[in-house]
Formats: sequence, C-alpha cells, structure tokens
Amino acid sequence: MNNKNNKTANGELDYILQALGHQVRRKVIEILAEEGPQTYTELMRKTGVEDSGTFGFHLRRMQKLLVKNNRGEYELSNLGWKAYNILKQLKGEEPKPKTRRKEETIEEAKELTPLVISDRSSFELTREIAESYLRRGRRLVITDILKVTIHPMPREVFDKVVEKISDVLTLYAPKELEDLVHEKTHDVFTIKFYKDKPPKTPLDLGGLIGGLVSSIVSGVTSLVTSIVGATTDKAIIIAGKNKLELVSEEPLPAKDYKKITVDVNGGIAEIKHGKQPKIRIWKPRNRISEAIANVDIGDKDIEVEVETGKVELILPENTKPEKLLVDINGGAANIEVNQLTQLQLSVNGGWLKTKTNTSREKLYARIEVNGGALETTITTTKNTKNQDIELEVNGGVAKITLNTPANTKIKTTTSIEGGVVNMKTNGQRIPPTYTEPGYEEAENKLTITTDIIGGVATININR
Repeated sequence: MNNKNNKTANGELDYILQALGHQVRRKVIEILAEEGPQTYTELMRKTGVEDSGTFGFHLRRMQKLLVKNNRGEYELSNLGWKAYNILKQLKGEEPKPKTRRKEETIEEAKELTPLVISDRSSFELTREIAESYLRRGRRLVITDILKVTIHPMPREVFDKVVEKISDVLTLYAPKELEDLVHEKTHDVFTIKFYKDKPPKTPLDLGGLIGGLVSSIVSGVTSLVTSIVGATTDKAIIIAGKNKLELVSEEPLPAKDYKKITVDVNGGIAEIKHGKQPKIRIWKPRNRISEAIANVDIGDKDIEVEVETGKVELILPENTKPEKLLVDINGGAANIEVNQLTQLQLSVNGGWLKTKTNTSREKLYARIEVNGGALETTITTTKNTKNQDIELEVNGGVAKITLNTPANTKIKTTTSIEGGVVNMKTNGQRIPPTYTEPGYEEAENKLTITTDIIGGVATININR
C-alpha cells in the first residue's frame, strides 16, 4: 500500500514539476490562486500571450491542475493548489490564502449563466437584440451554427453581451469590432469583416434555407467537398510560405515503429513514408520561441508535439505502425501512414488531413471533430474483413472517404441532434441509418456509427 502511495505521489510531483517548467504556466497558477477564477480570455490577456494556439498548448500541458466552474471559468484543482504551494516554496515566498469569489444567490447565479444559442443554420445578432440582453444582464454563447452575422453596434454592448463564439463555419462582423471579435472567437472556420452594412450573402454555395433538410444536405455536400478538401492543403501551403528557418535535421532510426502520437497546437506537422527516413524541424524566422516542437523517439513509438514552426517526419518505407493517435487544437497537419489497425483522430481547431492504405485484417477508426476541419481517406483491401468507423461531430466540418473492396457490405447507424450529414455509396445517397442486404452473412463488413451534434459531415464510400 505504501509503495502504491509513493508511486502516486511521485507521479503527481513529476507532473507538477513539468507544469512549472514554463513561465506562462507558472503565471497561470499564480493568477488563479491569488486573483480567483478566470476566463480563457482573461488568463490569456494577463499572461501576455497573444497567440490562442500557443496559450491553449500551455493549458493542455497543465490540465490536471485546472478545473472549470459552472460559469466556464478556470480554477485550480486540488493538485493545482499543491503546485501553487510548491511554486511559492521554490520562490521563497509565503503562499497567499485561497481566493474564491463570493457565493452568488440563486438570482445572481442565473444572471451569470450565459444563454447558449446553437444548432441553427444561421443567426444574426442585431443591435436591438444585443441591447435587449444587456438590459436583462444576460450574456450570450453562440455555437454550432453554420453562418453568424454580427450587426454594427457600440463596442461596449458587444463586449458585455457576447461571451464566446465557437464552432461556426462563417462569421461576418463589423470592422470596428475586429479586435473584440478575435478575443471572443474559438474554432471559427472563416471570419470576414465588413464596413458599413452587413453583406447580404447566401448561407453557402447551395443557397441553404433553414428548415429544408434536403436543401441543407445538398448544399453542405458541395461546401464540405470544395472547402474542406482545399483548405487543409491551403492551410499548409500558406503556413509554409511564412519565413521558416531550419533548426534541426537528423536521420530517423530505422525501426518498426508500432505507435505514432501527434499533438499539434499551432504550426505544421507533416508525416509520410519515404526512402530516406529523417526528422526536420523549422521555426519562424526572427521569432524567439521556447517551445517550437518536440519529437520523442522510443523503441516502438514516436511522439510529435508542435506548437509553432514546422515538423517533417519521414518514416521508413517498410515500417508498419499499428496505431495513429492525432490531436489537433490549432495549426495544420498532413499525415500519410500505411498499414494501420487503429486510428484515433481528434480535431478541436485547425486542419487535419490523413490518408492510410491498409491490408490488415481489422481496422478501427475513432474520429472526433469539435471545430476546424478534417479530411480523412481510408483505403482497404480484400484482406480487411472488419472495418469499424466511429465519427462524432460537435462542430466544424468533416469529410470521410472510404475506399473498400466491392464485396464489402455496409451497415450505418446515425444519430443527429444538430448539424447535418450526407452519406453516399458510389455516388448514390444512402439513408443515414441503413443495413445493406447480406451484411450479416458477409465476410467483409464495414460498420459506421455517426453522432452529429453540430457542424457538418460527408461520408463517401467507394467500392
């Protein structure tokens, strides 16, 4: 029992010391301990970090030290308070007593609880609507909407009423609110600023009309196909045009790596097979950065972490990784890894494009999109008897292409609470929930389970 307790204590200490290893994370701990709960925007401003992707990276590195209260503000967890006490001891200072905000009455708590506007094809925030909420002391969270238009209004009205805008495909906002809009947006695909009056634009290329499901699905298909496919490539091209400076290049040891883990919070990650395995790292020229990227090479696994700049990883041609785990919170990644048995892809912002060809007997893919854009292509052979694909879309856009042998039978199960999904086989639309005749008896099976809570998705099956 004592050995178990010691192991737990040592693990906590290792985690705390890692978190204390950067001045931004130390500042976050001190702010929360000494000033009380803070929003993401407040913490970002008080720590002096200007890039949201970089700041998100630091919060992820200390996530066990943080909790969120019912207002969505960050507070220190029990482990976070331990980290604060250790930090003060290391600095030779006395820890200050815990700072908590006063307990609100029921009415005060109600006023502090934001009103969430979500799961719509479009939403327009006019000055009249904003001022109405302001008079009632309510704040707005606008999320999971294809198109949002902010009408001209006084800066103080917008600032006090709008708490956050997230998981939006296109946002139109007045030019004079540009700085405030950037502070309050997260996982917004496109932001367009205008002067004078808001533009009269259709919802998308297909002229979507809210409430007409068939029209929405038709329009979203072309939208996702044309925008997502192009944008993942475009994001990498544009970022690559920035002046980057090569800071490291070395050969990658020729091993049969079994697992590849990729965590991108900003910058670019590119991974593929090649004849000359190597690792190359760039950083933005004329920019001082303490955390550009980190690549850890083990006997059987590779871990890539990118905050700024660019990482290129070329794998040995004959290596056959079994698992690919990708977490994108900003920036862009383009990954081509073959012979996988398991994919776990999570996109919370930014862009991710993956391709894999496999002849393994089984393939499992778990894909989550909470914002940003994802494009994934999976190609299997007749040797692949069972394919199990799980897709969850809470925001953003996703395009999935599955190339499978002609004798593969299909079963799809779909739950839609918000957003839209379009599913096709050989170019012909199929119902979101569908079991192909002969599925139960088939030797090769493709099972797709889809949960659409917000955002848009297309799934194309080619046989």
